Amino acid sequence: MSEAEQVQPLRVAFVPGVVPTKWFRRWNDRMDVPLSEIPHDDPAQLIATGEADMALVRTHAVDSELHEVTLYDEARGIATAKDHVLSVTAEFDEVTPADLAGEVILVTSTDPAEVREMLPVVASGAGVLFAPRPLLRVLGGRGIIDRTISDETASDLPSTAIRLIWSKERDDEVTQEFVGIVKGRRPGSTRGQTSQPDAAAEPVKLTARQKTFAKQARREASSSAAQKKRSGGAGGGKGKAGGVGKRKGGGRKRR
Repeated sequence: MSEAEQVQPLRVAFVPGVVPTKWFRRWNDRMDVPLSEIPHDDPAQLIATGEADMALVRTHAVDSELHEVTLYDEARGIATAKDHVLSVTAEFDEVTPADLAGEVILVTSTDPAEVREMLPVVASGAGVLFAPRPLLRVLGGRGIIDRTISDETASDLPSTAIRLIWSKERDDEVTQEFVGIVKGRRPGSTRGQTSQPDAAAEPVKLTARQKTFAKQARREASSSAAQKKRSGGAGGGKGKAGGVGKRKGGGRKRR
């Protein structure tokens, strides 16, 4: 095959905090077109320069020359030193303003480069940092913990969402195949059969009240399962004893 006849890869750039592994795997399973994965702090820039065909970006300015699909909203997060008092809070509990009384907030940012630069300062215990939590999960090291914060706690941190963008000039069948994969279309389905992003890729952000109800439901389910197990064990014991009695009675009849 000549160089001119070689199939060009679909170049997909993605911002830190996005984990597109499942989408890329599905693409490779379904398509013969190779896919080039490009992690980058500013994927939208690569679309503008022609270095990428599609990009998974964090909230950006609307561009009339681009197609855009919103995939999911991101939770706001806080990064602290590993030995910070917040390290004892549960993984999915929201940090409130009362939890941060007297804290030094070093920076509030959605910029991966700025967050990456400030995290070592956070690890030293000098203060805390606000950023999208998925970004903190990817960039945080051993000396960092991250937690979700309530909207009122970090009102200065803008809400963020992950979006898929591509040039309107690049809107061909190959591009639409990737859009379909990200939106959860099954193989062979048409573009009109779904309008929602892949549910498995969209994290659900619960309110504090919803989390409390969820915990109560889990405790009740666990208690109910334990009671059924104890009840079933007692019933099993009676059945076993009855079986022994039958065997003894059978022995007497043979004599």
